Amino acid sequence: MLESFSRSEVVNPGKLFWAMVLILALALVFPAVALAASSSPSVEPDAPAMIEPAKLQEDLDFLFATIEQTHPNMYAYVDRTEFEGRTGALRASLNRSMTAGDFYRLVAPAVAGLKSGHTKVLPPGTIEYFKALAIGEKLFTLKLDCTGRYPTITQDDSSSLPIGATLLSINGTDAANLIDKYASSIGVEGKASCRSILSSYLLIFLWADFGVHEPLSLEIRTKDGKVGQYSLEPLTKSEIETLRGSGKSLQDFSFRYIEELDVGVIDWRSFGGGREEFVAFLQKTFTALKQREARALVIDLRNNGGGSSLYGRDMMGYLYDQPYREFERMSVRISPLLRQQQSSLISALKAYLNGREPKDGELVDVSTGLLTPPKNPLRFKGEVYVLIGSRTASSAMNFASMAKHYVAATLVGVETVDTMSLYGDSIHFQLPHSGLTASSACKYFVNPGGREDLRGVIPDHEVSQTYEEVGTDNVMDYILGLVESDHVREDIQIEQ
Repeated sequence: MLESFSRSEVVNPGKLFWAMVLILALALVFPAVALAASSSPSVEPDAPAMIEPAKLQEDLDFLFATIEQTHPNMYAYVDRTEFEGRTGALRASLNRSMTAGDFYRLVAPAVAGLKSGHTKVLPPGTIEYFKALAIGEKLFTLKLDCTGRYPTITQDDSSSLPIGATLLSINGTDAANLIDKYASSIGVEGKASCRSILSSYLLIFLWADFGVHEPLSLEIRTKDGKVGQYSLEPLTKSEIETLRGSGKSLQDFSFRYIEELDVGVIDWRSFGGGREEFVAFLQKTFTALKQREARALVIDLRNNGGGSSLYGRDMMGYLYDQPYREFERMSVRISPLLRQQQSSLISALKAYLNGREPKDGELVDVSTGLLTPPKNPLRFKGEVYVLIGSRTASSAMNFASMAKHYVAATLVGVETVDTMSLYGDSIHFQLPHSGLTASSACKYFVNPGGREDLRGVIPDHEVSQTYEEVGTDNVMDYILGLVESDHVREDIQIEQ
């Protein structure tokens, strides 16, 4: 079993291994792709306009062989014989030349059928999207709730669209049909619907289908039943921040304080954004909480799709003072791609195995040790509330499970889309002829609590989001009501 360690004590093989696991674990696919984009050549290799059937077959063979080689259990959620029957039909359909986009629309639903959220084929243009995002080009920022037949508008930074209205079509294409097409390309574990996390991928799909050179023409039905035509303009990041107003910038983490309730609110949207910046943010935030003698802290994870689990460990250092486990256990599939992309993990595994080199194809089971938080004079002593939702995924879901299991935080919202046990940490690879980028999970995690029932983190108070006027948030209002009622009870007890 791996020993516990503090940040300055990563010296022996067992401790080194767990340090590397924390760095590499549970990276959600899109942050990983964004990182790859920042370090890759500025222009992706151009896929041929038309790809002949023989090369499409080779891409398909390469895709499934690579997933089987890297995934800890490719057929964990599907019957292998039935799945191979479906892929056989797919193979028979590759009897004509087609574009990479046409090929994507055939193979992405097949991979999604594995129901493994970190295993997927990315739509053409994904890398370009993140490059455009990084350099500040104009993008659409429309946010939708896609759980219904037709999507509901939940946020529009241009302030030109009615919040809570129903989107009927985009550029003349039926919105329900678009959502069905996009959702078929997404796999999820457990009982969740792929529609519940589609909003996290939506802008990628819109980029691939419509680009951003012209405004989108939207047909919308408002809550009073009126149908009208609206135009959605693309915006730069700075334009979005200006429209949102001060204190509402597109940050990965931000803090505000509600004086009348003595409660701090951390809006935590990504386990990324720069580790040094996050550590400085925590220092400043928890200093303010201590100086103001805050009674409660709300951590909002509803829009957090994950990233590096090290960020969760940093936060735990301000909330919990006892030894804890980030994962009950973990398994790693050894493959040539893992050796290429995570060579430091391979070295740490070798040390963990007492010098034995792990073999390709081997599934290495890791016993995870306890982590002991360092002494922290700013550790928060008040009540902790965590907001979770259908977009709370990967390492954000892992943190929510730790907060519930160890910190005794009160969770509010809806069940997370990622399950308490999941296949994660994506290995990325490119198909040789189409140029499509795909990913496969390479690790299996069981989160604190040890459940393997294909359920996500379940809130203590289930509250679904409703979409009324701009600036309203019924879930946050509910949790602040809990905070206020708890404070009233506390004041009464003190007076007695």
